[in-house]
Amino acid sequence: MSRKKNAFWGFTYDIIGQIVTTALSFLAIPIIISQVSDVNYGYWITIGSIMTWLAISDFGIGIALSRHLIKAFNQNEQKNSIEINTLISSAFYIFLVGSLIFLLLAFVIYPYSLNWFKITNDILNQYKAIYFISVLAGSLALPASLFNSILEALQKLSINRNISTLTNFINIIISIVLIFFFKSIISLSIALLISILLKIIISIYYSTKYLNYKISIKYFTRDKARILFNFGGYFQLGKIANTVATNTDAFFITKYLGANLVTQYSFTIKLYQTFAISLASKIPTAIFSGISQLIEIEDFEKLNRVIKVLYSFLLRIALFFMCLCLFYNDNFIELWVGKNYYAGQMVNIILVYLIFYETLIRGLTVIIYSFGELKIWSVITIIESILNIFLSIILISKFKIAGLLMATALSRTFTSGLFLLYFMIKKKIFDKSYFKNTFIIFLKSSPVFMLLFFTNRFIFLTSWLELFGIFLFSLFVNIISFDLSVIYKYRKMGFRYILNSILKT
Repeated sequence: MSRKKNAFWGFTYDIIGQIVTTALSFLAIPIIISQVSDVNYGYWITIGSIMTWLAISDFGIGIALSRHLIKAFNQNEQKNSIEINTLISSAFYIFLVGSLIFLLLAFVIYPYSLNWFKITNDILNQYKAIYFISVLAGSLALPASLFNSILEALQKLSINRNISTLTNFINIIISIVLIFFFKSIISLSIALLISILLKIIISIYYSTKYLNYKISIKYFTRDKARILFNFGGYFQLGKIANTVATNTDAFFITKYLGANLVTQYSFTIKLYQTFAISLASKIPTAIFSGISQLIEIEDFEKLNRVIKVLYSFLLRIALFFMCLCLFYNDNFIELWVGKNYYAGQMVNIILVYLIFYETLIRGLTVIIYSFGELKIWSVITIIESILNIFLSIILISKFKIAGLLMATALSRTFTSGLFLLYFMIKKKIFDKSYFKNTFIIFLKSSPVFMLLFFTNRFIFLTSWLELFGIFLFSLFVNIISFDLSVIYKYRKMGFRYILNSILKT
């Protein structure tokens, strides 16, 4: 299968999986919060954030392994086999050590977390169970990422996405069943652990099915470990910044505002997380292997075309989702869990900007990863993390939840955002044609903006059916604005040809 088809089907399965699991999650959350208190649910969200922060997560070794395996696949058969076993074994033992470090850090931090979150005796046992079950799940997930990296390198993207979708689906179903019967937030951590164990089993099966490799201490080499760390270490520093940007807000809210407001915060940002983080992150994951190969063979002309198409697509979906969030996030939350969980218009306006920023930056950062030039990038992202924490502490006291999002927007825009623009100019990817494309995309997006502005102003929503109808109609208007001429021109050429033509425009 070609790089284009691999990327397309990987992205397609990823998006379908995201839609399924997101829809199921939306249905599950009202059930969960009806069975537990806002405070307990807030603690669960916070612990999940801490686990992500501690796990941070695979030292960047996963993406480094994928990138070096791609190179190994191009070598002769005998050398190929030795190189593959050496890379995979070295990565596995790095992951194993990382897992032990993760466990150690979790145990060290536990007593401090009790004081930080002011855990009382009446919820101590429940908190302890949630914490340590989540720790166990995180420690298992770390070495398990090895097998996902192998599938990525093999460009078995659709299989890898389907595994994630299946295990996420099972996680949500088990969560609903357990919490319905036991009415305890511990059910969520148990469901997480079960889904991770299942993901490990399935990933091992498929990685060994498509690649003959052996994991053994005799294949571990310091040289290969150093190579993986040289790439992965810098990548991991960048990952820390992303983790700070997306996971420490719950930490600060619990400390300074109370765990009950974590629930309000998490529901208000749900559309932002779905559109700008979950969706935008799928795109670079799907095309990372293909872009890395273009760089390896030095086909920079094709690389520039691919990045320009990627930018246009990212900007288009960013503007579409910005409009939806701006005009209908409050309606969505009111229909979903109740209007008391909406954090306010000021928060929403900042989220609209973050949708724009995160969609573009998360989508385009794949350029830096694919070139493997991460040293300066890692320094920039560390500065971003420090600035984010500093601004969060200052702004939360005056602007509360909005202050945390302001801190994220300001720190990310003036560090990683500006650096990505500089990097694209340096690599001669960004040129004047981007300004023209940007203007055209904004112009073509204006009908959707006007539609949602007037429907929001003159139509009072009372049901999910009405909200879904507005979403579908705005999507239809977006397609008409952007793609009508292409669809009409190639109407006799078949769906795939039309889709390919749309992506090239």
